Amino acid sequence: MFRFRDESTASKILERLRSMGLNLTLMHVCGTHQDTIVRYGLDLLLEECGIEVRQGPGCPVCVTTMAEAEEAVVLARSGKTVTTFGD
Repeated sequence: MFRFRDESTASKILERLRSMGLNLTLMHVCGTHQDTIVRYGLDLLLEECGIEVRQGPGCPVCVTTMAEAEEAVVLARSGKTVTTFGD
């Protein structure tokens, strides 16, 4: 079973990525993923491997403010139809 934060495994993965001569740009949409990537320095490690990770627009659950959620409730209570997208 893969063990997270296992330095030996991570080193092997990074070594393999470096050897591939990559020039990739990837985008994700999750703010929590971005936080984890930056917190643990994965962005810098991946850049050394030719992989740039860009933060995307954010998922609807993460980027919707409390004020917007409350406004949706007000609209729904006034008889408006409110549709949502969520994970």
